[in-house]
Amino acid sequence: MNYLVTILNDVLNQGNIGSSYYALSENLLDNLEKISKLSICELAKRCNVSKSTLSRFVREIGCYDYQEFQEISEKKLDSENNQVTKSLMERGIDEYYHDVQTSLALVKDSINIHAIDDLVKEMHNAKNVYVFGVLDSQFTAFSFQYRISKYGLNVKTIANQIRIKSLIETIKKDDLLICLSVSGGFLSNEKGSYRPGRKCLRDCQGKIAVLTSNKELLVDPLISNCVYFNSIDGLHASSYILNFMLDIVTYRYKKYIDKIKVN
Repeated sequence: MNYLVTILNDVLNQGNIGSSYYALSENLLDNLEKISKLSICELAKRCNVSKSTLSRFVREIGCYDYQEFQEISEKKLDSENNQVTKSLMERGIDEYYHDVQTSLALVKDSINIHAIDDLVKEMHNAKNVYVFGVLDSQFTAFSFQYRISKYGLNVKTIANQIRIKSLIETIKKDDLLICLSVSGGFLSNEKGSYRPGRKCLRDCQGKIAVLTSNKELLVDPLISNCVYFNSIDGLHASSYILNFMLDIVTYRYKKYIDKIKVN
């Protein structure tokens, strides 16, 4: 899967059918494999827009310039969904189902309620709460945003992952950033990566919490609260696992605010 596909689909999913950016996104998807080889003028001509319109669009979706846009167009992503399909193709439904069951059982047995309750208190006390995940985990972030809003907590997130770094730069001292990453890969400093990386998180003014199965993050100085859970190495089922963990977080948050109301 190409990362630019997810960004262009975000534009299309906003539903502004008939807008210039909607049509441009469709044309860019049709010319995806040619973007890295064409100049901005050549690509604009293929997409039936002016050079200035394409240049504005590139910046609007979070790229610094056309060169970065070209680099992103070439970046291939090994997403969870790709891995799940690969696992099913190689091992079949029964084996995959067994692995998911086993992994969820490991998660359940390793839940640290005290760490979750500490996170819940930080969520309640923070001026603003932000949550993000990398690639497939971001869909879990959207789901959590909806679920927790039912109990009066408005969590902020962002669809365009190129802009995650810009979002983190706006976080203040009294804010909380929750990172969803089974592998802990959001700390990657890979060049051109969609992950924020250590430097960006080091400069974050607010507290940083993480839900992860990476034990190293339990002692990472950048993390104020690490909610660790055990999981099968190499099992690409983070959406199941993270949804399960966030169900527990939501339950404990509801229990916490109910207790405050009684007192």
